[in-house]
Order: sequence, then structure tokens, then C-alpha cells
Amino acid sequence: MLQEGPQEPHFKGGKKLCLELWQIEWNTTTKGGTTKSFYHNIEHRLTLKISPTPTFTSIVTGHEIINSYLHRFKKIDNTVCPCNREYQTVDHIIYRCVLHEQERNRLKSDINSSENWPVSKNILATKYYKHFKFFTDSIVFNKE
Repeated sequence: MLQEGPQEPHFKGGKKLCLELWQIEWNTTTKGGTTKSFYHNIEHRLTLKISPTPTFTSIVTGHEIINSYLHRFKKIDNTVCPCNREYQTVDHIIYRCVLHEQERNRLKSDINSSENWPVSKNILATKYYKHFKFFTDSIVFNKE
């Protein structure tokens, strides 16, 4: 008779082994570099309660609405940010883009009492998740 519902792995090591193997894969793959800069450790990431939104997901993956990503797939002609100061990358959006200065200043004031700016993307996405998510959800991307 078949059992219904989710089942724990029935092999030696179970969940712990799965997490170890997943972490090894995560550490060795050449894919997902942007996401890995936000989340270094799979087991720790799985403990976080994250409510992703489209903009948050785009920032932590470097996909979708980021000009450097769109250019890679020939969706746009160049990667320059609408601020016209440099290429639009995740780092540019979080740390330098003048178009998001107001949102960034709020993020900085929310975390500056215990950290020196700039903080790593990993720290933003884990320790300061709620503030970082507010920052990403406050960003308005220019669609040209």
C-alpha cells in the first residue's frame, strides 16, 4: 500500500546527507554567482523565512529586470543604468545608483547602528532581511 504525503528520505544519512551534498554542489557550481553572494550556506538559507517579491528575487538572482542580465540575452542594446553613470548590475543598484539613493539611505540608517556601510550582500539578505526586502520593494525600475 502506498503512503500519502511527504516522506523523509529512506537512505543512510537522510536529510543531513542531502544538505551536505547540496552544499557541495552549491560551492562547486559555476552557476548562480549572484545568488551565492547573498546566500553562502544552504542549511542557513533554509532556516530563513523569506517572502520573495519579483523585485527582491531579481536582485538576489541578478535576473529579469537587471540591465546586465537583459543585455546578456539580447533583450536590450546596452547595460547602462538609467542613471547613466555605470552598468546596471546588482552591486550598482544596491551600493551606488543615484536613482535609489533615498531608498539606500533609509536602508543604511536602519542598519548603521550596528554595522559599517557597505555591508556584504550576505549580511543584507540574512541579518537585515526585512530592511533589505523593504529596500528592494521600494525600488522603481525604469522600463525603457
